[in-house]
Amino acid sequence: MRNPVNWKDHVVQYPDRYQDIDLGGGLHNHVKAPGEIIQQGTAMNAANFNAMDLSALQAVLMAQGNAEQMGKRPSGRTGR
Repeated sequence: MRNPVNWKDHVVQYPDRYQDIDLGGGLHNHVKAPGEIIQQGTAMNAANFNAMDLSALQAVLMAQGNAEQMGKRPSGRTGR
């Protein structure tokens, strides 16, 4: 089994605030302006997502193995 990632939300003072930068020629850039970072969130990257994928695959394979083993066991019934 793998260790859980322990995901954390990224929490900022102003989550939906953006700064509008006029680039000229009718173009504008919108840049995040979150203010203070209250809690740094867990990175959403390949390493973390691959750990989740691998854990899910391991769980499925374990469940399949358990189901196969249950199918091979005698039920303990005498047939009466």
